[in-house]
Amino acid sequence: FMLTLPPVIDAVAAGNTCVVKTSAYSPNTGYAVKRMIETIFPPEYVTVLTGGRDENACLLDEKFDYIFFTGSKKVGRLVLEKASKNLPPVTLELG
Repeated sequence: FMLTLPPVIDAVAAGNTCVVKTSAYSPNTGYAVKRMIETIFPPEYVTVLTGGRDENACLLDEKFDYIFFTGSKKVGRLVLEKASKNLPPVTLELG
C-alpha cells in the first residue's frame, strides 16, 4: 500500500497520468487501492489494473514514458528487459 500510493501522488501532482498494476500476491490490498483510486480519480487520469503474470506481460509490451516497479529481482530483470525496447526511464525498488 505504502509503496503504491506515493509514486502515484507524485506523478499526478506533476501533471501525469498513471497506470497502477497491483500485486497478485496481495489481492485485498490491491482491491482497496483500486476502490480508493477509482473513487478519487477519473480513469483517464489514473487507472488501476489487477491480475497476475499475463497482465504484467501485456502492460510491459505497452509504451510508457516512465516505469516505477517494486518487487523481486527476478521480475525486475524482466521489467528492464521489456523496457529496453522503448528505453523509458525505469525506477526499480527491489526487495
